[in-house]
Amino acid sequence: MRRRERLERRAERLTEWAGKRAQKSAQAFDAGRRATEGIPFGQPILVGHHSERRHRAALDRADAGLRKGIEHAQMAESMNSRAAGIERALDRSIYDDDPDALDRLRAKLADLEAQRAAMVEANKAYRKTHRAELAALPSAYERSRMVPHAGYELSNLGGTITKTRERITRLEGTPAPAAAVLSPAAGPIERAGLIIR
Repeated sequence: MRRRERLERRAERLTEWAGKRAQKSAQAFDAGRRATEGIPFGQPILVGHHSERRHRAALDRADAGLRKGIEHAQMAESMNSRAAGIERALDRSIYDDDPDALDRLRAKLADLEAQRAAMVEANKAYRKTHRAELAALPSAYERSRMVPHAGYELSNLGGTITKTRERITRLEGTPAPAAAVLSPAAGPIERAGLIIR
């Protein structure tokens, strides 16, 4: 069974259990309400009267019914929330065993690359229009914080793009390109992959 199917079934079970808990909650609230039906609202317990024991027992039953009703309602809400979370995750997740996984991953990769290109262009445009302000800042750190998209945003997005590419390669069944082996004497520019020939 595929992962998506398992999660869909789990969400269905949680929704079904939530419905049962909601039904139990309604029954418990009803039982709590019925426990005090014969007692007028605001009637004090008549201490020493023959009705004292029944009155206290009725109040205890009403209290227990309300507590059970609240407990079942909270569990129903929790289960509905968990089922909704699973369904939201299913809407945006791409599992390897999905029949359209490759197509969706390629579309995701294209979106991520377009997003990165837009971020880079926004930073370039900002630097171009605010050149004097940026030059007045004393440190590179402060300059990097002034641009619309900080360096860590681009790094994180680049990591997501790399992982998506690797996943596409793995699903296609083609081996990933081997990393170039550099000599220990390679300089920092060569290590960064910026070899200019």
